[in-house]
Amino acid sequence: MSERAPISVIVPAYGPSPHLERCLAALLCQTLPPSEIIVFHTGSDDPGPRLAPRLPGVRFFHEDARQFAGGARNRGAVRATGDWLAFVDCDVLAEPDWLDTLARAAQTHPDAVLSGALGCAREGGVWAIVLWFIEFGSVLAHRPPGELLSGPSANLLLSRRTWEAGGGFRADLFAAEDGELGVRLRAKGHRFRLVPSARADHVFAGGLGHSLARLHALGRAAAWLRRHVGLPGSAAVRYPGLALLLPVARFGQMLRRLAVERGPLALFLTVSPLILIGLASWSLGFFREARRPTYPAFETACTDETSDTKRPRRGQPLGK
Repeated sequence: MSERAPISVIVPAYGPSPHLERCLAALLCQTLPPSEIIVFHTGSDDPGPRLAPRLPGVRFFHEDARQFAGGARNRGAVRATGDWLAFVDCDVLAEPDWLDTLARAAQTHPDAVLSGALGCAREGGVWAIVLWFIEFGSVLAHRPPGELLSGPSANLLLSRRTWEAGGGFRADLFAAEDGELGVRLRAKGHRFRLVPSARADHVFAGGLGHSLARLHALGRAAAWLRRHVGLPGSAAVRYPGLALLLPVARFGQMLRRLAVERGPLALFLTVSPLILIGLASWSLGFFREARRPTYPAFETACTDETSDTKRPRRGQPLGK
């Protein structure tokens, strides 16, 4: 690719977005500069007037109506001019060679959706580490390059042609929108590939209450996705009682992967009691959603307390 890559980096943001300026500062310091950086912000606290004078070269867009991250990414992609689209969340801090590494991988795998590795910025205490292991265990930096079932939308690169073939993210999903897009793209012959050397660090809010609520919501979204899309693990949706066994199964899978791939096993074992608690919350969310008698076309998936939204009440439709 050229000295200034034909890549548009798109950053969805909502509400206060306390880490957005650091995220953008990291993107502006890339060894391979993108052709443009687009922030699409929704909700209150529009950061454009405050940050634009300090961050020349960043294009800010804002809507008052709240959008989930997938919808904000779609709106940013429509306004992008690059032949390639990179997606980074507003609480992700890219390493200086992040984009250069992804661009080089794209030359070898032009039709793949490339996922970089996600590290943990360690700013949220021990619960930040727990969230990191559970949420992003498939894309840690120690893992070898290779094919993925899907890739997290917090660190992603794909061509505009591939993006248009997939039709973009589901705008009504709080979580699992990347997994749902992955199913559609794989059906069209595209594959997801991990590029572990393209690293970015995720800043987690941490804290017991926030972490368990987030994992519970992610479990609900995972159950919805398996019911409607048919990813591995669908048996636990057909037989919800199996969801109660998922903490042990997932813990064993994570432990085995770290041991075989020589990951941060000592750190994992140190926080393993809290990981089991977190996995229990995730599985309860999965069980709650799996045992619902009806599954609408999807009202809007779970809520996220980091985005100033309330946790769903018992019996409340997902996200409403």
